[in-house]
Amino acid sequence: MLLHTPSEGAPYALFSLTALVPWHYFSGSLSRVGTSLVSSSHLITKVYFPRLIIPLSGVMSTMVDFAIGFVVLAVLLIAYWVPLTLQVLWLPAFLLLAIITALGFGLWLCRHSTCATAT
Repeated sequence: MLLHTPSEGAPYALFSLTALVPWHYFSGSLSRVGTSLVSSSHLITKVYFPRLIIPLSGVMSTMVDFAIGFVVLAVLLIAYWVPLTLQVLWLPAFLLLAIITALGFGLWLCRHSTCATAT
């Protein structure tokens, strides 16, 4: 192992991918939300519609990346014969938490940095 982190016998590919898939979703969503209002400022100033739709679309569009990463993770779980436990039922709750956190923090960053000129 690279960092000598205990993985309790889990293969390194599964150990790293289970952390990288949600992190990649969160960082991609945060990046898209932070720049969404600035990049769509021409649309916001011309037509009236709820401004929250643009950052929400940034968060939801990264769900495609998450779904692809999750499918790869599921294939690896099957390939390594890792059984699922009841803890997998927490996945929708943590995904919802990642969506809300990325949207909230991205809107906060947007409001306090470069998006103040666009809104």
